[in-house]
Amino acid sequence: QQPVSDLCLWFVLPDGTIPKTSKDICLIAATPEQIGKAKVRLAVAGGTAKARAIFAVLRTGLINVLVTDERTAEELVTMKEAMPD
Repeated sequence: QQPVSDLCLWFVLPDGTIPKTSKDICLIAATPEQIGKAKVRLAVAGGTAKARAIFAVLRTGLINVLVTDERTAEELVTMKEAMPD
């Protein structure tokens, strides 16, 4: 799988996982573990062209507030509903 997005410079795969890479040792950013400890974890992203990337980041479970536009929100709901149980 190829990354479709990033979260604080960490690559995110379509299934919401954050792969370990050799570049991690050079990265100066909050780790996913540090992000997960924050009370409010806000993302701002919009545009239906970015829906796949936004959806992947949401699947990480690290974001608990999303600011987006209505059309993108509708696309994200459609993507969620299309997921198998």
